[in-house]
Amino acid sequence: MARNVRPRKAKVGLSPGTLVYTGSPVGTAPRITLFSYDPDRLVERRIESPDELGPLLAGPGFHWLNVDGVHDTGLVASVGSLVNAHPLALEDVVTPGQRPKIEEFDEVTFVVAREVTYDRELRQVESEQICILLTDRILVTFQEREGDVFGPVRDRLRGGAGRLRRLGPEYLAYALLDVIVDQYFVVLEALGDEIDALEDDVLDPRSPEVQPRLRAVRGNLVHVRRACWPARDVLATVARNDSPRFSSETRLFARDAHDHAVQVAEVVESLRDVVNGLSDLHMASLSRRMNETMKVLTVISTLFIPLSFIAGVYGMNFVNMPELVWPYGYAFSLGLMAATATGLLLFFRNRRWI
Repeated sequence: MARNVRPRKAKVGLSPGTLVYTGSPVGTAPRITLFSYDPDRLVERRIESPDELGPLLAGPGFHWLNVDGVHDTGLVASVGSLVNAHPLALEDVVTPGQRPKIEEFDEVTFVVAREVTYDRELRQVESEQICILLTDRILVTFQEREGDVFGPVRDRLRGGAGRLRRLGPEYLAYALLDVIVDQYFVVLEALGDEIDALEDDVLDPRSPEVQPRLRAVRGNLVHVRRACWPARDVLATVARNDSPRFSSETRLFARDAHDHAVQVAEVVESLRDVVNGLSDLHMASLSRRMNETMKVLTVISTLFIPLSFIAGVYGMNFVNMPELVWPYGYAFSLGLMAATATGLLLFFRNRRWI
């Protein structure tokens, strides 16, 4: 759970809207790409400096500006000023760990979402904050690092078919949120496979450490839950016409994405119940195996109690013990021990204790 908390000591006491990056250190320079498009054309550019953006964003058509890397607060401030973004929105951009939300400012709609991916080798869910600034003609996305799940959206934009180019940035914002929600299903499928493997191992005493794997899956589900539950509210706000920058056609599709987010939340809860059940089953299995072990040890100890008594009696070496000088005394004592042990075993078996 420690991964869920971002350090914010550097922001204590600062005025609202002050840009201070609170995320993990990033060793690479920010990367800026720009898609300028309309129903008939698409121009894709790699931007080297934010100074190039002013004339390009003032050009005709719609624009999607993507910034990978928000650790450069100067760059974030420069890009934000191009769309008149509110300082509070930009403060959230450089503060990873925000709860997914949607806020309306005078000239910009601000959306925070969380993208999740699953590393099968590390068996770990990775979460990344995605921030969206939406105006009538421009969509700006901020990501913590390079690499995302927006490849299918870029391919559709390059293909030129469908509504993506025609409806502009507001439909593009929906498409990005929709692919983020769809990625939740991919992650849940991978976690489901991991849970299926745990179901086979939880009752096998020879399997690797099951409890740490259960804790890891439970933690991964917490990450997905923290991303998907607030996403339902974001999409519900878009679908209810509470955001003026989304058209009625886009709101119709947002309702479908909202249904998907609700379904994701339900699947997360179902998988959490399964993991909790497996954890209880594993603990019960460990307890049962411990009881079986204790039963065997108890039977062995119980058998040796009378045998130790017999050996102790004949080990006292009193003078007036006729068995000590009896030629068959040794054989008699061993036979008595064997008969006692056999009788106890038959008694235990008759009572179904073994």
